[in-house]
Amino acid sequence: MKRYVLLLLLGLSQATLAVDMAPRKLAEGVYAFVGDVGPRSVVNEGMNTTTGFIVTKGGVVVIDSGSSHQVAQKIAAAIRTVTSQEIKFVINTGGQDHRWLGNGYFADLGIPIIASEKTAADIAERGGMWADGMQKLLGSAFAGTRI
Repeated sequence: MKRYVLLLLLGLSQATLAVDMAPRKLAEGVYAFVGDVGPRSVVNEGMNTTTGFIVTKGGVVVIDSGSSHQVAQKIAAAIRTVTSQEIKFVINTGGQDHRWLGNGYFADLGIPIIASEKTAADIAERGGMWADGMQKLLGSAFAGTRI
């Protein structure tokens, strides 16, 4: 009996640690998705970074698209809980995997992706390595993700 209770509690604790995609309002029109401070894991879906979005009069600007196609979908759905404005742009702030591997989701919607030359070069150089690592970590939760 104790063994089953322990397994149940472990399962519940893992469920409560799932990636939190609830937007946190920082200022008028400015929201953050505060990521896990620990290492990338299946539980946090590789999201150990903080991303966010800005709601402007002309539409929404996403700051970093997340660690996978599925996380990008969650980001878009969370934005819809705040505004019905269209997403106009995604800005990548760096070349780390958890910042841009969700780009394909937004690109498929026709949303332009913006990055500095340095970030774009880093993604071009190390993107395959980052994608391979995240795919190994997330397994099926990485489905649909592409560079």
